[in-house]
Amino acid sequence: MANPSYYFTLFKKFQCLGHVPEAASHGGGAPPAGVSFLDPVALYSASRGGVPLIGANTDNTPLWRVLNAKANGLGSFVYGGLNWFPMPFGAGADAAWTDPAVGGPPLVTAFADWLMAGKPQDFPAFIAIPNGGTVPGLLDAGPSVFVCSSANDNGTRPGTIPSDFWNSSLIYLVDRTNGNQANPPTLHGAQEYYVAAVIGNRGDAAGGKYAAGPSAVSTPGVQATAWALTFGTGGASPGVQLPSLSNLDVSSQSGFNDVYFLASAKYDIVGFRFTVQTVFDGLVKAINDAVTSGVFLLPVGVSAEQWLKTPPSHVCLKVAVRRDDQSWPAYDASPQVERHIAQKNLVIFDVDLAAPSPMPNIKWTYFTAGGPLAAMLRILQGNDRELGINTLILKTDFAPQVARVLLAVPRAAFNRWIGKEGVRGFEILERDCHEQFRVPFDDHVVLIQKGQEDAIRIPFLDDNIVPFAIGVEIDQGHLKPDTVQRVTLLQRAIVPRFGSGKQKHCYELEDAVVGGFTLEFRSHRSA
Repeated sequence: MANPSYYFTLFKKFQCLGHVPEAASHGGGAPPAGVSFLDPVALYSASRGGVPLIGANTDNTPLWRVLNAKANGLGSFVYGGLNWFPMPFGAGADAAWTDPAVGGPPLVTAFADWLMAGKPQDFPAFIAIPNGGTVPGLLDAGPSVFVCSSANDNGTRPGTIPSDFWNSSLIYLVDRTNGNQANPPTLHGAQEYYVAAVIGNRGDAAGGKYAAGPSAVSTPGVQATAWALTFGTGGASPGVQLPSLSNLDVSSQSGFNDVYFLASAKYDIVGFRFTVQTVFDGLVKAINDAVTSGVFLLPVGVSAEQWLKTPPSHVCLKVAVRRDDQSWPAYDASPQVERHIAQKNLVIFDVDLAAPSPMPNIKWTYFTAGGPLAAMLRILQGNDRELGINTLILKTDFAPQVARVLLAVPRAAFNRWIGKEGVRGFEILERDCHEQFRVPFDDHVVLIQKGQEDAIRIPFLDDNIVPFAIGVEIDQGHLKPDTVQRVTLLQRAIVPRFGSGKQKHCYELEDAVVGGFTLEFRSHRSA
């Protein structure tokens, strides 16, 4: 059963109401009664005069009781031998307190629901905030927000963003019961996780709805959103928006995470709810909608449900951020050039060398390939036919005697989008390879990688999506224990690179990495 998040739903509102944005009151160096809202770990176990602020239920949680007293117009009370007053005190936080998305009775109810759920401490303490928590370098004018695509991201592009940005992005699945990082090998329908992502502000001014404090609304606001997409290289793959953990109502499907305050040159963590069955149902609908609209052709005999479940498939996560006086970034933009978006596409396989391996020992994963910046390129392509041409390139850490990599494409998609003339280096098998390689769908063309320079050329896709499966055939007899090997698929595309200043309406053609994914194989030997 879903419950409010301690860190993402409650603590951030405590900070807002407690004047943390202004570094005053409970956000200052000498907080009233010694109660500080600066540290989520410290607050969880904090006490006042030996009395814990958060107990096991509403009766013995004075932090809840002072909020409840404020919401219901009650007076002060005595608990644990101490006097407690309705909070927030006075009218200094009235704008935020009367905002139903932040304070008042909705906050009191969510707090009680969290206590009833066993008060899980879900702060993702494992996340390392870049650059010691301060964005380095010359700052932009005004709030200038971004999503972190690398461990030292300072908001410049391409900056320190590597070509495999889907591996390095600071986007994580979180165990909602304890805040630990989650790396499930398979997603099951009964599970729920949180998605956490690091954002930053490389501007010289704070942003957020209550950036100047809870007494009045500030502008511009800052919002974040997240999507789960079918596993693939990127582009406009079928996807579903994730509900924000800033929602006080756990049943709300609103995907917009209001960042109440983000100080100049600082970072923050935003969170979203990832309910596996809900995401699965949403992706099934998105795939079927794409099929109906004619932009996605499923393999013969494969339903949307089977595409997601057989073989066990995975999802891509995308997170975007914006000032609310600006538009959202293009859904299919590349994080290497667009700082307002980031994505995570890393799949981990566990290889037990002591377990018997099937023959052939091939791990298949479905994926999709979509083109970047479809709306823009649709306009520009009339003048530059090279724009939007895609190239898929495979890179592998495996030695040839240890593993080989195969791609399977539905025959209809191969004939429409690739053809023999679009293949470089790969061995092309047009016969039925279902029994030989356990290809997960019928009527296919199989491409076997022969070298690191092998490539597949795909023309401008517009809004179309090409279905693939990638298979890695491993000879466990040649695989050493306690090693990590990666197979990476890069998608490059010819995209416009616009100038600045007087040249901002001019562009040059650039061959850029626009997407991709990585399969990681961790070998071990069980006892």
